[in-house]
Amino acid sequence: MSFRYTNNLIGVLKHRLCLEAAHRDIARRTFTGTCDGIEVTCSGFGSVLAMRLLDPARWEPFYRTTTTTTTSISPSTTNPSSSSDGGLDLVRLARSVRAATWEALQRISAAKEEAHARSLRANSQLLARGTLREWYEEDATTLRPHTWSGLKEELATPWMQAVRYGKPRPARYRMTTTGEETQKKEDGEAKGDSFSRGGVASQGCRVRVLEEEDCQPSGIPVASTHPLYTAALIHLEGDANDDGRAGSRINAQAVLREQRREMSQDELLFWERVEFIRCGQLGSIPGGVKRGYADQASTVVDSVEDKIELRFTE
Repeated sequence: MSFRYTNNLIGVLKHRLCLEAAHRDIARRTFTGTCDGIEVTCSGFGSVLAMRLLDPARWEPFYRTTTTTTTSISPSTTNPSSSSDGGLDLVRLARSVRAATWEALQRISAAKEEAHARSLRANSQLLARGTLREWYEEDATTLRPHTWSGLKEELATPWMQAVRYGKPRPARYRMTTTGEETQKKEDGEAKGDSFSRGGVASQGCRVRVLEEEDCQPSGIPVASTHPLYTAALIHLEGDANDDGRAGSRINAQAVLREQRREMSQDELLFWERVEFIRCGQLGSIPGGVKRGYADQASTVVDSVEDKIELRFTE
């Protein structure tokens, strides 16, 4: 293995590890945005978790209509001590909620891009290349956590989240819920689902199994960050047969099977490109006949038809 390949491999792995650590950190955090007294809390995937009115005494008259309308007022948003009898201005309220949600999403994008730039600034191997491709090939739309991944990440059970993020002993997250716990959970959701002036709405589904140590690069398996380099990382990760105290975090046999499959696919694509180039060269020759060689009769000539027939007859 050459030193250039080793340095490039180390640089790419360090970058991927930092991005994976930032992905896990953002996935477990919450981001807030405010607009005209409305505070919206979003998860790292962009899902809205809670909405609340920051200062009811100041902002509630702002969202009340001046005249009495037929719009019904929800009991959770009615203030008994309020002297205003007008309904809610839903257009103004929706505009504030939309702006606050946009601000929260922009903070998520800024956090992802800042983590990407911080990883590149601290990576001497990638900076030694002197290219700008790494700086501009990814942005907030391509960096994880992706918005559409929240459908499968946040809605998964704690056990499934632990399996996906490689938590040790994921079986401990398989907890049976008793009838009393289920009733308490339903009561808590019923109290928090509505829009409240002073309280916070239901937190909903989130990635809750990740902890602080799970977001450190030292606790993330190297092979899980970049599958293309998995075969070269078997020796870096260590094997359970070499050291009994620290078990291997990857399955060597499964990795080798996947690597052989990818190599066979790459070889198939390579020979398809070779055949395409050969056909293109034959098509560019006038008359479609290649010139002969002096020793052409003494060489073995293969054709694609013979290979195909041999493959099916064997």
